[in-house]
Amino acid sequence: MDVIRSMVAAFGSVLYTTLSTPLYLLPTRSRRRAEYILSRQASLASLVLGRLLPTLHPPYIDLSGKIALITGANSGIGLSLSKSLALRGATIYLACRNASKAEFARLEILHQQPSARDRVHILSLDTADLASVHACASTLIAHLGAAKLDLLVHNAGISTPPAEPDGDEGSAFSPQGFELVYATNFLGGFLLTHLLEQHLAEDARVVLTSSHAQYAGRFSGGFVNTVGSHGRERVVEAGFHCPPVRAAKAHGFEGCYANSKAMQCAFARLLQRRFDGVMGKGGKIADGTGRVVHVFSPGFTRTAIFGKIEGTSWAKDPMFKSLVATEGLFATEVQQGAATGLFLCGSQEEQVVGIGRGGAYWERMERRTGSANLLGDGVLQRLWERWEVDAGIEWPMKIYM
Repeated sequence: MDVIRSMVAAFGSVLYTTLSTPLYLLPTRSRRRAEYILSRQASLASLVLGRLLPTLHPPYIDLSGKIALITGANSGIGLSLSKSLALRGATIYLACRNASKAEFARLEILHQQPSARDRVHILSLDTADLASVHACASTLIAHLGAAKLDLLVHNAGISTPPAEPDGDEGSAFSPQGFELVYATNFLGGFLLTHLLEQHLAEDARVVLTSSHAQYAGRFSGGFVNTVGSHGRERVVEAGFHCPPVRAAKAHGFEGCYANSKAMQCAFARLLQRRFDGVMGKGGKIADGTGRVVHVFSPGFTRTAIFGKIEGTSWAKDPMFKSLVATEGLFATEVQQGAATGLFLCGSQEEQVVGIGRGGAYWERMERRTGSANLLGDGVLQRLWERWEVDAGIEWPMKIYM
């Protein structure tokens, strides 16, 4: 099997390099589009061939003295990352919605690393509820005191709104009235980052767990971004919450989930500009720092997310149902899915922490061209303004290339 994996990896690497090298001869816009198509196809191939690819081995980095907050830390990718960070000496805060599951996760981590007893803490957080996000941030800031947060890992997420026992959709909206997938996967993390920005270390890292689904995300230039409450309307807006071609009530892998993951990629680009101290029309938006932000896809991984979509039908969401049906055949183990995130949390490689290298999308510990790289400044500006309004904050960002 190891020989087969090596052969598949070698062939894929040669093919990718061969196809991507001539792209530098193209004009910038054409090259970016071609890189996007190539990355998307490589990502699709890795979904199917993931178990045939070589095992990822992130280098061991001593994180003693570092403080990390991981959302959605009680299972799947979040729990795997939490275990690995604790093993490397970091103090970790498990930010979870379910208190009993969070405690079970804490005990599981301590069983693996008994010496981490004083370094593993639990915070209550429901990223879909903005009030919960405010409360979590306040609690963490009080815990930190004069200390700073070194790692902020946005991992909490859902694929679809929860289903009722009779198979009907459950509540599709958050307590504030926002579409639930958007609120859970993106808006809560956006607000949390804003609330913690002044408490981040100068060399802090922000890492977001995204998905291959971000390639299916699409935005129109006409979504509403004016001042007002977009939550009270309790609607799903095509072109914002889900791609323009989807019905306004669409949910799931090909709809709201894809757009929420594309938003994470766009946010990573924009937040990195803020960290870099980019100049906009209104002047410097932030002093340049050594902070970096990256977003990654775990690939097709065995996690609890597939067990939460039983109410989804083949007619409604064939893509996601096909993944569920083939999970046992193609999905990789959760440690492999988390490997790229762990790599981004600790690597000192230039491609991760070098000047101008942040804000990237990653798969299998390699940089890829994501959907956000195709978004124009006008759409990016409207997205940021809409996120501000929905989160109820003022976090101005002047965007330009």
